[in-house]
Amino acid sequence: MTSDTFTRQNRISGLDSIRFFAALWVMFSHFGFLPFLAEFNRNNPVEFAVRGLLGNMFPGVPAVIVFFLVSGFCIHRPFRDGMINPDWRFLARRYIRIGVPLLAAVGIIRWFDPTSTAFDLHASSRSVVWSLVAEVIYYTIYPGVLWLRRRWGWRPVLSLSFFSALLVIGIIYPGASHPLQFGPWLSWVIGLPFWLLGCILAENSDKPLAGGVSARKIWIWRGSIWLAAVASSVLLYHAHIGYPWTMLLFSVAVYYWLKNEIAYRRDHPAWRFTEWLGLWSYSIYAMHLVLPDFLKRLGLQISDGPASWLAVIFLDLAGCYCFYILFEKPSHWLGRQIHYRRDRSNSNECLVQ
Repeated sequence: MTSDTFTRQNRISGLDSIRFFAALWVMFSHFGFLPFLAEFNRNNPVEFAVRGLLGNMFPGVPAVIVFFLVSGFCIHRPFRDGMINPDWRFLARRYIRIGVPLLAAVGIIRWFDPTSTAFDLHASSRSVVWSLVAEVIYYTIYPGVLWLRRRWGWRPVLSLSFFSALLVIGIIYPGASHPLQFGPWLSWVIGLPFWLLGCILAENSDKPLAGGVSARKIWIWRGSIWLAAVASSVLLYHAHIGYPWTMLLFSVAVYYWLKNEIAYRRDHPAWRFTEWLGLWSYSIYAMHLVLPDFLKRLGLQISDGPASWLAVIFLDLAGCYCFYILFEKPSHWLGRQIHYRRDRSNSNECLVQ
């Protein structure tokens, strides 16, 4: 594949697919995967084992860590060569692209279900707002982070972020099970190392991997990441080791997995359908908690059986897509009207989006 094909429309093949599966993973973590199986007999060892397996297959926090790394990658990639500087245009674009859908989602939630905790800053693990607040903070501090990276390199910047995360976890709430328990104004510190790993990946992703990446190798990586996520859930519920601790190691594994995914996609383009689904993964992440509560009031329960569960999932995704068309996609268009300007000292000066 040519470089232009690989980075078609400035997008790296496969990342949108990963974002879709991560969003679907979060959805399953909130709704349960085949939740009607929770009625299995606890006294039957086989049924109890199947129930336990399904209960740990889709932990949501590891999927959010994948989102953080992909976000850092996408934000830093246009700036990695120093040809473009993240000035007010960068901040305006990012605030528009995340802010317009977020405000629309809050308005819809308040209209559909005023009691919903989906955007409650201090809610249970069903809330998604902690990660969105973290994203806004990362966008805001990114120009400063980039200045530190250009002055000192990534190693001290990343080391400081890991040290800060360990300090916050160890001093404030070492027994926390979820990052949102630190509140929206501190949980971003825990997620910052993950986001920075994505930035580092943006600089290293163009380098070919020795020996290449075969289909067998990439599926081993995918399976290993899934097992690591499942292990983090098991450690949480059976060893009382919270996600804030385990995600520090998990993020490093995700870094190497994504590095292999990007290399693999050079010769194996992602499926266009999943790439299209990934275009509206933000809408899925932001809105997936709204429609099921509304359907529940109409009498459609996700735990009533396979047909009801599939119906809710399908209707939920359909509603998220409508939200994408009405709010997220226009916000992308609006953000693209603000152009980055290349460094005038470069002989190939041009405007890029």
